[in-house]
Amino acid sequence: MKIAMLWIVCCAIALFLFGTELLDPFEWKTFDRYSRVLNPAAPPENTCILIEIDQKSLEAASNQFVYWPWPRQTYADVLDHLSEADAVFIDLFFLENSSYGVDDDVRFAEGMRAAGNVYLPLRLTNEKKTGAIPPDDLAFLKSRIALPATVGTSPAFDSVDLPIEPLRSALAGAGNATVSPDHDGVFRKIPLTSTVGTLTIPQFASSRFARSGALTVKDGRFLFAGEPVPLYQGTALLRYYRDKRPFPTWSILDVFNAFYDTKAGKETNLPRSYFRGKTVFIGPTAGGLYDQKPTPVAPVSTGILINATLHANLSTNTLFRPVPPAATAVLIAVLSLGMSLIVIRTASLSANLIGFCLLTILAFGIPALFFVRGVYLPILYGPATVIITFLIGASYSYATEGRQRREIKKTFTRYMDKTLVEHVLKNPHLLHPGGERYRITVFFSDMAGFTTLSEKLDPQALALVLHRAHTVFTRVIISHGGVIDKYIGDAVMAFWGAPLTRPDDEAQACTAALECIKALAELNRELAGEGLSPIAIRIGMHTGEAIVGNMGSEQVFDYTAVGDTVNLASRLEGANKYFGTTIMASEETLSRAGEAFVSRELGMIAVKGKTVPVRIYELLGTREDLSDELSRRCAAYAEAVGLLKDRKIAEAERIFAALAEDYPQDGPARFHRDRCRKLLTQGELTDDPFHITMTDK
Repeated sequence: MKIAMLWIVCCAIALFLFGTELLDPFEWKTFDRYSRVLNPAAPPENTCILIEIDQKSLEAASNQFVYWPWPRQTYADVLDHLSEADAVFIDLFFLENSSYGVDDDVRFAEGMRAAGNVYLPLRLTNEKKTGAIPPDDLAFLKSRIALPATVGTSPAFDSVDLPIEPLRSALAGAGNATVSPDHDGVFRKIPLTSTVGTLTIPQFASSRFARSGALTVKDGRFLFAGEPVPLYQGTALLRYYRDKRPFPTWSILDVFNAFYDTKAGKETNLPRSYFRGKTVFIGPTAGGLYDQKPTPVAPVSTGILINATLHANLSTNTLFRPVPPAATAVLIAVLSLGMSLIVIRTASLSANLIGFCLLTILAFGIPALFFVRGVYLPILYGPATVIITFLIGASYSYATEGRQRREIKKTFTRYMDKTLVEHVLKNPHLLHPGGERYRITVFFSDMAGFTTLSEKLDPQALALVLHRAHTVFTRVIISHGGVIDKYIGDAVMAFWGAPLTRPDDEAQACTAALECIKALAELNRELAGEGLSPIAIRIGMHTGEAIVGNMGSEQVFDYTAVGDTVNLASRLEGANKYFGTTIMASEETLSRAGEAFVSRELGMIAVKGKTVPVRIYELLGTREDLSDELSRRCAAYAEAVGLLKDRKIAEAERIFAALAEDYPQDGPARFHRDRCRKLLTQGELTDDPFHITMTDK
């Protein structure tokens, strides 16, 4: 439910941003960055050639006392040299008569008519002119320029300015050169047609295709060579080439020189045949001629480069193909769902950050993969979705589940180590009521003579002593990966093996029991210095299956372990007083603890409530701490136990008696000495001499 709610809310926000295009200013800047890195270097078919009216040409002309604007007959010479080109687009307006006289216009028109391949721009404006379009202009547009149908997304203009006569009648075609950039001034999208009244005027660079019939309009859609033209919001989204000069580029001065060299019979590196079958764009690029425009791949570009890019994109079918809005919506939904799952299901901040980074990379990477294939999938709305979902999800998690985790961590750290707490936080299902089955090692400790101590101290002083002792034991247990289950008066219950199971749980439990005895010795020295009686404890341990989890009611519950294993560990703690031992452990615990510990077998006992006897041991220490004296005592004890198992009671009794005499505090030696003497008085043995009832002495 939490995931679903987070997903719905974040999807709604991201889709709102997408639908209202609020991120578009940043989207197009990212689009420009992708264009500079991921777009092709040059068009797949290099059929366009650019001829620049550059600063070099202007300076060369001025040296001959020819100033801008040049006489139009100079273009006739250029057109003569370009006569073998398929089409020549001159990106200059010729809306007024030449300042050099009528003959200048006539000479230019004759050159255009002789070439038969020249296209000139029209200027569409929103100027309100008196009256309708003149009949001659209207007839010219309908017969030579306009398409027979329109597209609803084409921008509308109020008037049109045509090239003058006689240029108008000599051109091969014409198109609208009035194009507005995006809101940030960058030219990314160009409409393929515009409208003036009822007329549909093609774009300047696409006018050749409209004239030849390659570009048509059918059922309100553009078709190129019979195939639909991909449009973005009704416009052609140009796929610029990332090279600074993706098309072969020449100065118009080079063409002039080639023309005159050819006319003089000289060889030139720019012969007429060089332009055969090519499309040529002529236009100003010098800074003072005001035809410099920014594009996604360059802050300063030219009108002829933009026109050539549109022409190349159309002819090679490489315009950007935008995906349907539904595809972007699906991407938003998938990314939001993925981030929601990570944030809600993962408690770790580092895991959340890793997931956030990976999804953000994916959100940028998917559009990039489409981009290199000429498919435009909006770039920023995917990453924005990931960021929105992460921020809202993280805030929600911090405010709700984060607070719960902090409370859980604060509570559980009191009775288990940090590793176990982190495990619980990552797996909160472990805390569900009823618990789960684990193999655990249960630890019970109890203070010997606590009743006597309580009689000597007032309740407050007794509580302080108990607090100090429990603090010592708790620190040792937690440091070895144990879980403090509960404090029962002067008793402590702990366990290993849940909620996190480790291969050395039994060894850690045994180590903790031994260190509790060492820590108690230090505490007793402090108590003695304060004039208080020393404390003694007994410890019992057993390994087996138990149910571990939250037990209790809906109002009051506790993370604890229950089962026969717990009961047996408690019985073993109490059995210490029969044997005079300090730490008693079952065979199951010591066999799993490994060879690092020194122990003595005590016998087979059947504790209260159990019918199957359990083999028990006294835990003495670790092998690395084993002294020679203890080693000899253990060897003698083991010899006596072997004799007892072989029913050689008298021989066993002599060894146990000798140990008891040499070591009066050796409880197991005294216990088995007394028991051997009792068995000897019974005569013939009918039972296993090593099978002990709790009343045996």
